[in-house]
Amino acid sequence: MSQVFKPTEPYESKLNEQPWGTMEWLVHDSLTPGVNMSVAVMKILRDKTSPLHRHPNSNEFCYLLEGQAEITMDNKKLILNVGDSVLIPIGTAHGFKNLGTQTTKMFLSYSEGRRIFQEI
Repeated sequence: MSQVFKPTEPYESKLNEQPWGTMEWLVHDSLTPGVNMSVAVMKILRDKTSPLHRHPNSNEFCYLLEGQAEITMDNKKLILNVGDSVLIPIGTAHGFKNLGTQTTKMFLSYSEGRRIFQEI
């Protein structure tokens, strides 16, 4: 199963709006059945925080594209600047806070096509 994504051609993504920002799913089992991975762009609005949560079935890789963010992982806080990345192991409690003056943008990748989200 191969699929080429070109910026000049329309691509069906799946946008989920939240009170803190958005998740735009680019690759997900609901978009490409059987893909066994997920990829999204997450935007966190200024002065907002995503809920503390975990994924019991999936590792998560985050790469900060724009802004500045604080990630809380198992009660430890780290500051992410543009170009920083973090790998969040399966089941690790985590959440993100926008520390900047504008929207924070992150590239996210998960090791499952349908990652489980458990809010804490």
